[in-house]
Amino acid sequence: MTNFEGLNLIEPLLRNVEATGFTAPTEIQAKTIPALLEGRDLMGISQTGGGKTAAFCLPLLQRLAENPKRPAPGQPRALILAPTRELVNQIGQCLRDFKKGIRLFSSVVYGGSPMGPQIQELRRGVDILVATPGRLLDHMSRNTIRFDDIEVFILDEADRMLDMGFSEDVLTVAEVLPRDHQTVMFSATMPPAVKHLTDRLLNNPVKVETAPQSSVTERVTQRGMFVKRHDKTSLLVQLLKRQESERVLVFTKTKADADELSFQLRDEGVDTDAIHGDKQQRIRQKILRNFRNGQFPVLIATDVAARGIDVPGITHVINYDLPTDPENYVHRIGRTGRGSAEGIAISFCEPRDVRHLRNIERVIGQQVEIDEDHEFHSAPPARSSGGSGRDGGRGGRGGFGGGRDGSRDAGRGGRGGFGGGRDGARDGARSFGGPRRAEGDRDGARRFEGDREGGRRFGQSDQPRGDRGGDRPARSDRNDRGGDRFDRKPRFDRAASDQRPDRAERSDRTERTDRGTNFRPRGEGAPARDGERRFADKPRGERGFKNRDRDTRGRDFSDRPRRAEGGRGEARGGNQGMKRRSA
Repeated sequence: MTNFEGLNLIEPLLRNVEATGFTAPTEIQAKTIPALLEGRDLMGISQTGGGKTAAFCLPLLQRLAENPKRPAPGQPRALILAPTRELVNQIGQCLRDFKKGIRLFSSVVYGGSPMGPQIQELRRGVDILVATPGRLLDHMSRNTIRFDDIEVFILDEADRMLDMGFSEDVLTVAEVLPRDHQTVMFSATMPPAVKHLTDRLLNNPVKVETAPQSSVTERVTQRGMFVKRHDKTSLLVQLLKRQESERVLVFTKTKADADELSFQLRDEGVDTDAIHGDKQQRIRQKILRNFRNGQFPVLIATDVAARGIDVPGITHVINYDLPTDPENYVHRIGRTGRGSAEGIAISFCEPRDVRHLRNIERVIGQQVEIDEDHEFHSAPPARSSGGSGRDGGRGGRGGFGGGRDGSRDAGRGGRGGFGGGRDGARDGARSFGGPRRAEGDRDGARRFEGDREGGRRFGQSDQPRGDRGGDRPARSDRNDRGGDRFDRKPRFDRAASDQRPDRAERSDRTERTDRGTNFRPRGEGAPARDGERRFADKPRGERGFKNRDRDTRGRDFSDRPRRAEGGRGEARGGNQGMKRRSA
């Protein structure tokens, strides 16, 4: 297929396609558009930048244009779900470009923007709604949207949507859709989760796969640079000043790293800005618009924006932090080399990132060239010459993923490869955990538990097993073992007269006279010291009270002096007399 005329598109669409600069359909477009025009369910797998957006937008617009119907308020005719706000805006812009001259209305809804304008637009009626799963569920909970008139349901970047945890949201939306509708799914990869979702949502689908799973375009030149973390910024500044680049997209691991790197590059005189999920949507759109218009050459982003940035002319993608997931690597470098353009992808690798780099190479099916032509190069661990797998050779420390069956040279020879095995044989020694050698002695040495020269084996005797211990003396006869160990002193060295007497019977122990002076019958208190008389033992009449003896006679209060006349109140001259006067 060399042009779009052979795809049976209507004239307005052909005109708009030509106006946007497309001259010939890509492979995914040529295989997808005819099947979608027939109304078939479809599962499309294509590399990033292969033209998937136009592949489903063009047949969708043609289907709705050939069956014109005024949309009811809050009831769209087609629903497109995308994982990120940037991707939603990208799809919305593609629809606006292709539907010029066609009386169809489209709208986008996503989080981070006010609900009011979105609700008003839905009430006016839209034919095509592009949304993120989270914001769509918000509208469903407010009853501002219904799906009774849905004719086409499209999932774009399904693998990324599931990675972000939207699987339950997608199924919730799919359950309320009418039974008779067309379902289309597009994905860059086909992990088991996407396969399971395909089996649940699609009905006898057409499967279109235009590239091997997780592959990258050959138009992207990939390089790796090993550098220590504290030298990454200096190396990035050196590359930006040395490379001939028009637009550079730099990916970091975290939002804080994106902001910090943006500040550092500005201090070095590099005009740049950062985009990530913490910034408001209007700010993100403004930054993308300025980057697209060429107002600054370097944009720093996180993985959230990896699939939503559709900026033409990106010449370089730099992975400031190497992703741990190979699929994220594929989608990052897919921002360059789009269409027929060439691109360069450079990844900064710390020495500890070797394992992640090997995983990426295994998934993409090719080796990333290591560039050592820079002053910050940090030597990585050597690759294994024996290759990867369980059967790779060891030889020294060995390569990553080295096999378990390799042999060691010259004795131990160093540690085996990462994940190395236990079955290799040392020269002149048994490998750890390997098969045991046949019975016999080592050359010039006896085996452990082997036979001693001129004696019995360790832990064994010449005596038959059943008679073992037969000549052992009885326990009563083993007091003297042929020597005085530690002089064989008795445990208690005291005379027989000092031995503890036998305990009396319980009936004879009522009177205890051998407990010492601390024993006392109940209620008698502590024993008195020598030459001291207890206070309680004094006669009552002799007890002192404040250095004088109390009178033992009872106190008679008849000799108490009488009070002065007038009572207590007058004697005190207090308030009672004042009260009487005031009364």
